[in-house]
Amino acid sequence: MERAVVIQLFRRLQLTVFYFSLLLMLESCSTNNPVTVQSADKVAHASRITQDETWSASQIHIITNNLIVDNATLTIEAGTKIQMKDSTLIIVAAGGALKAIGTARDSILFTVEENSLGAWQSIYFDPHCNLDLCQLEYCIFENGGAGDSLSAMLICEKVAPPIQYSTFRHSRTNGLRLIGQAEFNNFSHNKFRNNQFAPILLPMSAISSLQRSCSFTGNGKDVIRVVEPSQLVKDVIWRALDVPYQIETELRIEAHQITLQPGVKLQFTSTAGFEIAYSGVLLAEGSPDSMIYFNGASAGQGFWRGIFLLDNVRNANSQFKHCIFDGGGSQSIMTTTGNLVKTLCYCRAASAGFSNCIFQNSGGYAIIFDKVEELNEFKNNRLTLNAGPPIQLTPEVIGSLKNNQFYNNDENYIEVMGGNLIRGSNIPNFQIPYRLMGRLDIYYIKVTIEPGTVFELYPNASISVSAGAALIADGLSPAGAITFTGAFPNPGSWNYIYFSQDCNAALCELNYCKIEYGGGDISWPANIYLEGASPKITNCTIAYSKHWGIFRSNNAQPDLTNTVFSGNLDGDIWP
Repeated sequence: MERAVVIQLFRRLQLTVFYFSLLLMLESCSTNNPVTVQSADKVAHASRITQDETWSASQIHIITNNLIVDNATLTIEAGTKIQMKDSTLIIVAAGGALKAIGTARDSILFTVEENSLGAWQSIYFDPHCNLDLCQLEYCIFENGGAGDSLSAMLICEKVAPPIQYSTFRHSRTNGLRLIGQAEFNNFSHNKFRNNQFAPILLPMSAISSLQRSCSFTGNGKDVIRVVEPSQLVKDVIWRALDVPYQIETELRIEAHQITLQPGVKLQFTSTAGFEIAYSGVLLAEGSPDSMIYFNGASAGQGFWRGIFLLDNVRNANSQFKHCIFDGGGSQSIMTTTGNLVKTLCYCRAASAGFSNCIFQNSGGYAIIFDKVEELNEFKNNRLTLNAGPPIQLTPEVIGSLKNNQFYNNDENYIEVMGGNLIRGSNIPNFQIPYRLMGRLDIYYIKVTIEPGTVFELYPNASISVSAGAALIADGLSPAGAITFTGAFPNPGSWNYIYFSQDCNAALCELNYCKIEYGGGDISWPANIYLEGASPKITNCTIAYSKHWGIFRSNNAQPDLTNTVFSGNLDGDIWP
């Protein structure tokens, strides 16, 4: 019995020792637990830093009021966490600098005490800060951006510190904004995501400093917002990024060259457009697989202003290849003839080249060449779905039109302004009419019109051939007849075709042509007026003149083989 009692007491003692040892071990673990970031010391900072200061990663740094870095450098160690109170901001003022260099494993975090979207405002770099000492690398900016649509978590005015490998996320507005004439010196490998508005806002001067190594997708509005029309100080390249550039202002180039890489997308808000003037150059050469886009921020006809090339002394250097122009022509402009028109693309005394481009959804014309005497090229383009005619041009440009398509426009004709044609020209047949708005004077050269071409002439319009020039309009057969008629077909709705006594009549030929509804000028009262010139007028139909079919003077004796007359009110031939 005594032996059993001893054994039982011994077992109780063993159990007591076990529990006591376990208790000592738990207490030891509790008192020696390593410090975590949640339990690190917190430091609240004063509202102004006037001497160089370094923030340690061993503490959480609390910004309770607006903090100004004034004529001093604030250095933040890798791995540091900065918590911003509601509505606070950091100002890097005149002479101040912010150097926040983290690492891939230990980023520097600018955040809030509680996970609240847009609780703090921004970090602002003053134009007179000490930019040489500023640097942001491997930083995370989150949950800031309190303000309006032009606010951002990081705002740089006329200065741009190097920013690399940093993340901008969960802004209540935009991620980053650059204000004024500035560009980034080193801006690469940054990420913008989950910001309620756009990733970034900047002036035109800063576009070229954006790199393809950055990611701008996954935000409320995946665009680069260009909100200021700053000036260029050098030739620049705009790169194709993973989002479009949204142009929210009127851009203007007066000097230097902008080169758009294949794949660049420019989208314009309703009042925005792009002007290239004086010695400015825009070079936009895409490829079939990587088109360059000029379109509206919203779809539809006539949403934004358009592209304008104006009085450009380097205009031949501006080239557009494999580009899409879509939705411009929202506002009327005045041409040199005093007409108010809407157009997607307008060239005034600017001979840029266009090839393999698409012009569509204009609020008016697709393109206008105004006072353009020589055009680099206009070939293999498609002009469609425009509210007005696809093209208006000066006569000199006609010969540069090659292999273009014009279809499904609300007014489907090529509008030709009055003027002089003094360079040799072949007038192609694009299966839509040419509408001549005024007097076309052909001097010194030979002009050939392709079979099947139709000319519709406005009131008071006429064609004059003189000063050694020749006009050849040979339809070759009845099926290919060339037509000269009225835009509003009534007798006298246009004036005449005139052959002067000093034209090269031996080379002038109208064969298989239909000339009707002219004779509108009482001083030149016929569809065809011959002043001492005897061109070949064969296999033609001359009809419905308000006066004579043909009016001859100074012993003109044309060849009229197989030509027929019909419905000419004063008669067929005078005298």
